Amino acid sequence: MSFKELSDSQWVKIKELMNWVPPLERGTKRTALRKIWNSIFYILCNGCRWSDLPQGKNYAAKTTAFRWLKKWEEEGVLDRVLGGLLKEGIARKKVDLRNILIDGTFSPSPWRGRAG
Repeated sequence: MSFKELSDSQWVKIKELMNWVPPLERGTKRTALRKIWNSIFYILCNGCRWSDLPQGKNYAAKTTAFRWLKKWEEEGVLDRVLGGLLKEGIARKKVDLRNILIDGTFSPSPWRGRAG
């Protein structure tokens, strides 16, 4: 699946699902939140590394996007957005829950480092 930048209607939906008020800006002007979400969705859809994030007017710098991702993860914003999108996808019959796959290749082994 290849990611295309968020449309205006998709961006409106994301802002609604965020249900979040950003902190006041201080110092350097904040990167547009839409660019940050474009960056996060690009990584999620393409399964690539942060260093593979495209540069351009529709994307944030990789360090900026990653920092916001961590902040939103801690504050529950990421769960609200992804959960809301999943619920909407299920309601629209765009998500078939019979086709769920869990990949455990990145799970740490409980036996790592133990003599065997």
